Amino acid sequence: MSESGPKPMKRAMSLVALGGALWATAVAAAPEAPRVNGAAATPLAIEQALDDVRSGDWILQWAAMSQLARWKAKEAAPQLKAVLAGKDHPWVRGRALVALAELLGEEVLGDAQARASDAAPELRAAAVEALGILGTPQAEATIVQRLNDPTPDVRCQAVVAIARVRGEKAWEIVHPLLGDKDPQLVLHATRALVYIPIPESHAQAIALLAHGDAGVRVEAARTLAKAIVPEAIPALLGRMAADGDAGVRVACERALAAFEPGALFLPMLAALRGERRECYGAALRVLALRPTREACEGVAALVREPAEPYRDVLPEAFQLLAALDPDRYTDLFARYLTHPLALVRGKAVESLGKCAKADQFKLLRPLLLDRDHGVRVAAFRTIRNLTDAAPAEGFPQYLADAIRHGDKAIRRAATDLLCERVPAADLAEVVALLAPVLGGRDKDEREYVAKALAHVGDEAVRRRIAHAQGMITCWMLIGPFPYDSRNRGFGPTYFPEYEVDFARDYDPVVADPTATFRVGDATSGGEKRRALLMQPPTARSAAVRLIASFRLELPEAKGLKLAAAIGLEDDSADSDGALVEFSVNGQKLLERKLAKPEGWQPAEVSLDAFAGQRATIEIAVDPFASPKNDHVALADLRLVAGEQVLANLLEMADSAPVRIEGPDAKGRLAWQRCQATRIDGEVSLYDIYPPPIDGKVAYGVADITMPEERKAAITVKSDDGFILWLNGVKIAERPGAGEQKAEVTLREGPSRFLIKTFNHREWWLYSVRLTDPDGRALEFRQDAP
Repeated sequence: MSESGPKPMKRAMSLVALGGALWATAVAAAPEAPRVNGAAATPLAIEQALDDVRSGDWILQWAAMSQLARWKAKEAAPQLKAVLAGKDHPWVRGRALVALAELLGEEVLGDAQARASDAAPELRAAAVEALGILGTPQAEATIVQRLNDPTPDVRCQAVVAIARVRGEKAWEIVHPLLGDKDPQLVLHATRALVYIPIPESHAQAIALLAHGDAGVRVEAARTLAKAIVPEAIPALLGRMAADGDAGVRVACERALAAFEPGALFLPMLAALRGERRECYGAALRVLALRPTREACEGVAALVREPAEPYRDVLPEAFQLLAALDPDRYTDLFARYLTHPLALVRGKAVESLGKCAKADQFKLLRPLLLDRDHGVRVAAFRTIRNLTDAAPAEGFPQYLADAIRHGDKAIRRAATDLLCERVPAADLAEVVALLAPVLGGRDKDEREYVAKALAHVGDEAVRRRIAHAQGMITCWMLIGPFPYDSRNRGFGPTYFPEYEVDFARDYDPVVADPTATFRVGDATSGGEKRRALLMQPPTARSAAVRLIASFRLELPEAKGLKLAAAIGLEDDSADSDGALVEFSVNGQKLLERKLAKPEGWQPAEVSLDAFAGQRATIEIAVDPFASPKNDHVALADLRLVAGEQVLANLLEMADSAPVRIEGPDAKGRLAWQRCQATRIDGEVSLYDIYPPPIDGKVAYGVADITMPEERKAAITVKSDDGFILWLNGVKIAERPGAGEQKAEVTLREGPSRFLIKTFNHREWWLYSVRLTDPDGRALEFRQDAP
């Protein structure tokens, strides 16, 4: 194929700059055209290639025509003839002629001879190339004539073509050209040597490996690759090892690869024993192309004991030895596991990974802690590949030193491997082994280990992981409860804040947005007062009661009573009346019917029977039939002892739980056990309580036992806000989603945490972690309630 590409064509191209660069590349291209995606010669592939021939893009045309010629796709001949006879650039037409020569043989002899006299040098060069492909004696005269062509590219093609036609007889023409000053002419003359199979041409090809032009050296190596001349092996090896041009090095390696292995191992071993150290690596790479037992034994004898000359090529030596029978050289590989060069240690590790009979777990265990990252990676990768085996002591003990290592990369690699390979029976041991990391100060490391373990464990294991991080995982929950009437969240004080009895159940606390419970101005009988305003829900099918609860610690005092002025507001003229009840600790002490807005009515009940006790005062408003306009107001609602006011219940209204009670009330509130099943100890209330969960409150209780008194940091994450009590004392509070910390002292023995958490909308969750002040997880015990 001609190396003369076309000059830039005068046609529109999508990428003009790139196109120009590729034209220039084609001028100096190697003699082989690009292949079309390695496609097979299917009818579809041939049709696609023909489309490319018709595309008008010279690069696509060149690649497609070359591929069609390789496929011997004779159905492409009409299209190729059309290109040849058409108006494409002469270089493209010349490529069509060359492809036709390969497809049709002597059928194109006449065309090729005629085109050899064409005015376009690109077409003349292609015609001479085509005549060389045909190789027929009838082409000789035309080729000889073109040896004197005024265009160098044509003369170059004529040199190769005459060698293809005359064979050995072309030596007298080609030989003088090998010393020409024109590198391109020398290159083509060198290329022609492959068709002149005589000792003189082979010797000249060997000599040309030292030519000053890299292209000539490449062609000399290609010639020797086809000639298979044993005398060329040392020269090819030398150039493969030390030539300054990568293309020459590759061509020499390919030439050596063309030899039979039996012809190579002795010269390569001789090179390894020689003084040219730069050839050692190349010799080993050549032997590794097609390794033989003799070659391996020879190399093993050289490197069995560490020797300075081979220090830098030991990786190549190991690659050769591991390619054929690696178990034969297990001891040799093992000897180099402690070599000072990391590259050597790493290659020894990789080689041992191929030794099926070696105790790889024992040999590679120290390398898991190697100071070099690459060696460690190789060791862990080798151990990971042993999918059908395990160390005798089990993976937890095998990797214990790596897990405890100070290097984060080693710990993580060991953690990943451990979590990949640990059997279910060893999970508890693994969690215990990783507990120092899980309970450590480094958040990233803690989360990394926890996530790795989470993939292999069940819920019980995930709870162990969370506990190892200091998370409280066992809770008793009760809820949900509604917000206060103004949606403040923390306002209502529900019974868990003053009574925790896991055995009891409770009336449901149900809210209704159509109910009224607030403090405001109210007018009854024309008199305006500050009052607690209560109206039962108005949107229910049946009338229901509205109940507010006030929790008080009653003093030891005489004349203790609850006093109020009650009435219907003046705007309740069309109300059918309401019933107001006062109850204390479940005992009804007052019942007052309000039929019309007739002004404020005094009301009081004695609380002497409850003096010195914790009392729950409930105020209920019960509509007679319809709650419409049942605007009940309670002014001057106070706890008094004689003339002394002990508490103003209007000021406590924001913390008073409010509920509705009626015939359609469902279920009872009861404590339920919850085990956190996530590795981060999260209690997911959105999974526990049915929707809707917006505007809800819930409580959680957790009992722990400390082995000794400890200073502690309590970290609470929540969405949304929370209040946390420890043994009845508030220690942390946050009004919205986020994280909050508190410093406390945890006493020896049992302690109780109570958390109140509320949800505005969407996610509803919390977690509590116990650590020392430095962030390390505390040891504590949780017993199931």
